[in-house]
Amino acid sequence: GLFEDGLRELKAAREIDADDPQIAYELGVGHALARDWDRSSDALGEAVSLDPDDGWARLVFGLVLLESGQFEEGAGEILSGARIAEEDVDAQLAASLATAAVGREGVAYEMLERARTRAAEADLALVTDVEDRLDGGHGAAREMLMEDFAPDLLRTRLNERP
Repeated sequence: GLFEDGLRELKAAREIDADDPQIAYELGVGHALARDWDRSSDALGEAVSLDPDDGWARLVFGLVLLESGQFEEGAGEILSGARIAEEDVDAQLAASLATAAVGREGVAYEMLERARTRAAEADLALVTDVEDRLDGGHGAAREMLMEDFAPDLLRTRLNERP
């Protein structure tokens, strides 16, 4: 179908220009939309290695790594993406939850405060929810991240790109 044709076109483009991080990113997105987490993480890993300063791609890569069960690596990429994309409140919150879930409470609260200082009025309730989870320990943070926040954020990010 149309989706498979799109993936074939992206693979062909990748063969023509293997050094284009945008092509690698789009191929990773295509595989993620197909829920092929291993191929997606391979392509997104290439995109990030080609353009390590792309905070958006690093965040998406981290979210895909979480989906594929690579929790520590995913948390690291989410944190890297959030540090690059300083104004991205959702990235800061994802990094806060991910670092709390792997036992890095100090970093988790740092990222929470970064989110709080950048949050619009409408985002403050979510910031408070994340803070409550951090206060509940790494298990509560991981639960919110994996059951609600990360899947929703990944779905949104796969369908848009600034």
